[in-house]
Amino acid sequence: MPVCSSRSLECARLWIAVAGAIGALLGVVWAIWTGVGLLAPVRRQLGDLKADWKAGTPIYEYFRANPAQLQGFADFQAMEDEERAAYKEFDELNAQVEKATGQALKTLEHQLDNAEIRLKDVLSRSDDVVTIANHVHYVNLFRSEALKRLVLGAGISALGIVAFAWAANPPSSAPSAALSGANLANADLVGANLRGADLTDTNLTGADLSAADLRGADLDGAELANVTWSGTTCPDGTNSDDAADSCENHLRIVDSGGS
Repeated sequence: MPVCSSRSLECARLWIAVAGAIGALLGVVWAIWTGVGLLAPVRRQLGDLKADWKAGTPIYEYFRANPAQLQGFADFQAMEDEERAAYKEFDELNAQVEKATGQALKTLEHQLDNAEIRLKDVLSRSDDVVTIANHVHYVNLFRSEALKRLVLGAGISALGIVAFAWAANPPSSAPSAALSGANLANADLVGANLRGADLTDTNLTGADLSAADLRGADLDGAELANVTWSGTTCPDGTNSDDAADSCENHLRIVDSGGS
């Protein structure tokens, strides 16, 4: 595939292949980045959930439709209030136990045990609700944003792969049987596309092949006397300007004609 800045389709294939490869890579990176975000989500805390407790938000609508999932709490504010009250009761009783003696100590220790049970219960239910809320947020995030990004990333990758495959696999030119043995003496073939052409036994005496493309052409037995070679792409891919202005030694055949 030639590296050039020409506007021809052949030269544009290189840049299309490069753009396709880059596009495919970017699509994959985009999809992976989105997937990483899904696999390692940031856990929303009670303060975040309180801010989300508004009509129309996914978390609010879910718990309104499934009140039992709130584990006995009215909302996240009530959950926070119960946690604070449970902690306060436990801390106050614990402070009293440190100072009490005798029968009063036994009574306070019993109350402290009950306060600890209540605190653990409140924290356990609170953790369950926060976990459910995070799951609801996660599912909504996937459906509303991540899924679109994954589809977009897959689409970009697919387009890039198709573009690269098309550009990297140009159609092969079928040999032209009609030119075999043809009389093209003194023909003006400047810039002609003769890629893969069957030019066996063709009379090309005095023909002008400047800038012609003969890559893969079969010139076996062709008459090449006084042919003009200038910027010609020889059958083996060599440019005639880099081969002493002639394709004589780059025909892939033993040529008996002059040049």
